Amino acid sequence: MVEQIIYTVLAAVLGWVSSKLMTRRERAQQDLKLINESINPLLQSVKDLTDHISGMTDKLLDEQMQKLELLKEKSEWLAERIDLTGQVEKLNKEVASLKRMIKKLTQGKDFTEIEA
Repeated sequence: MVEQIIYTVLAAVLGWVSSKLMTRRERAQQDLKLINESINPLLQSVKDLTDHISGMTDKLLDEQMQKLELLKEKSEWLAERIDLTGQVEKLNKEVASLKRMIKKLTQGKDFTEIEA
């Protein structure tokens, strides 16, 4: 009889412990579910921000490439301007030299008076 009472008490204790363990397991699962539900919007927000930053980075890179192309074009124009300025100076010197030569050949007369 004592053995039967011990077995009954032991079975009751084991049942109570197993029910507590199951409840803890269920609570842990519920907590994990809540954590997951609260993290998912954060993860989506991070993904959205990452996508937005990526798009802005691409746009910035495109604008920088356009700026670089414009700077390259500007430097080419400046180089051409320097070359043309040199040519103009050379031509001005030639014109001055030709004016002196014409003046010398026309013996000091104004060469604009001489008709072709």
